Amino acid sequence: VTDRTVIHTTSITTTGEQNYNDDVVLTANALLVGSALTFDKTVMSDGTTHNLTVNGTGGNVTFNSSVGSLALPVGIFTVNATGGTYFNDLITVGHLETGSTGTTYLNSTTATTTSSSSMLFGNDVVISGPSFTFDSTGGGLTTGANITFNQTLSSATAGSTDVTITAGTAGIVKFLAAVGKDASSAVLPLNSLTVTAGGGIVISGGFIQTVGAQNYNDDVLLDGHTILNTTDADVRFYGKLNNNTATASNLSVNAGTGAVTFSGAVGDSANHAIGALAVNSAAATTFTNTVDAASLTTNSGGTVVIHGGRITTSGAQNYNDDVVLTADALLVGSALTFDQTVKG
Repeated sequence: VTDRTVIHTTSITTTGEQNYNDDVVLTANALLVGSALTFDKTVMSDGTTHNLTVNGTGGNVTFNSSVGSLALPVGIFTVNATGGTYFNDLITVGHLETGSTGTTYLNSTTATTTSSSSMLFGNDVVISGPSFTFDSTGGGLTTGANITFNQTLSSATAGSTDVTITAGTAGIVKFLAAVGKDASSAVLPLNSLTVTAGGGIVISGGFIQTVGAQNYNDDVLLDGHTILNTTDADVRFYGKLNNNTATASNLSVNAGTGAVTFSGAVGDSANHAIGALAVNSAAATTFTNTVDAASLTTNSGGTVVIHGGRITTSGAQNYNDDVVLTADALLVGSALTFDQTVKG
């Protein structure tokens, strides 16, 4: 195909490949089906929002240039591929969804959905480049929508990418599989992870690993036992930390020489105490609010800072490093052990 390709029809199906070597303009909702599909230049609408579904039945689907824009929007955008789905430039669509097969490769900087519409990645996602942002707020223009990762989320090269996920004040971010591991369970951590989701951050995959910091700017809900690892970098919970259901979930945070900060309540009366909480940090572990857990253990070599309030466990509390009180505190557990100094 040469020159600009304008798709007026609702369906194009080939048994072999489809190769679009120039701009593709949609004038209607369209379904494109081929063994493999390649778009070398931009995919856009005619100024009116149109939906696009692309199905690669026998290979890769590749977008070498941008898909959509705020001025020339693509609406509901769905890609299914038995091989890889490659996005090599910006994505700006109404709704973004990938199928459950193959792997999505994000080789650009941003995926944006508009009109408070969601993103759903049904397959494994691999990110390259120094930074990538998932944004369901239309660049801050809307209240946001859900962003869901059904499978793994990892860097193409270990520690190579800073990832920011912005679901606004309304959206929920869901990690339903490991973050920092690929589909083969090889550990390929992100460099850093920052998540903003007013509807909550649900961690169901049990594992998140980064080289740099992890920042959870809203409430975190644990849906299963969870391990959070960094390589000597901070882990910060700016909202509450709770169970996603009434079933208690354990949490282990391993930050090396990084600090760990719990700004909101840990566990509460709504979804009950979380399970066993273990924090391993050679820096400060800070509790700013109340804690309700099955047990609490901190490692040696750092400092536990208790800003006041209450820490209650049905089991033991083991403080293996110094404890610093900045206000009156109440600690309640079946047994409590302080291996180092306690001071105010």
